[in-house]
Amino acid sequence: MLGAEYMNEKHFYSQLGDFEKSKKGYNKIKELTDIYNMKMSDGKWNGMMCMNLRKRPVFCMPVSNSIYKSNIVDKNEPKKIISVEELKFDTKKMCLLPGLGVDSVSLSWKNFTDTFSNNSNALKDACASICVNLPEGKCIIELICLPTHSINEMYRLRIAISINNQIIDIVNVDTPSDTKEWSMNVLRCFASARTEFSLNEESMIVLKLSLLEPGIVLSKIIIY
Repeated sequence: MLGAEYMNEKHFYSQLGDFEKSKKGYNKIKELTDIYNMKMSDGKWNGMMCMNLRKRPVFCMPVSNSIYKSNIVDKNEPKKIISVEELKFDTKKMCLLPGLGVDSVSLSWKNFTDTFSNNSNALKDACASICVNLPEGKCIIELICLPTHSINEMYRLRIAISINNQIIDIVNVDTPSDTKEWSMNVLRCFASARTEFSLNEESMIVLKLSLLEPGIVLSKIIIY
């Protein structure tokens, strides 16, 4: 679990351009590997754990021209990075999941047996919101989620995104397992969905995210 957490940090912070935090995650993986091989049971398991399996690039220290660089939504600095811990939500329907996701905490449905929401109820059920001050012009919202699949064929993994109680988009983070996109999600340790909108002037907006179906695990919101 710790190895997966540090892999998340290594690649996610690399994509955000914070290579000090990315390198810290990489070094933590080296430390864990050394503990397992050399220190656990006086070295009994030396050689059993490898941190660069088959020497695939995903296990190396990312660099500025990383293979994942092309997946960054925008080369500009984010206007706002929002942790799920900053969101206001109905604690009867949703809960935080400590230790899960790119920032070690995520938001999801509390009861997976609840009935999923249709589009007409998107602003009412299983919503999380936050007030954000944003500048004039085009904004891109990227939702960072745990890579998961819908829990059955009836569901997808839809999130309704609204600004000031007006739905601007409904995105779906459910990705078929036999696609390149799913492979990339697994390697980088997150799935993402994006949408954009424009503001005529700098203003304080109410951003609301409605998790329309169970199985969605929201980890972070980035606004460019």
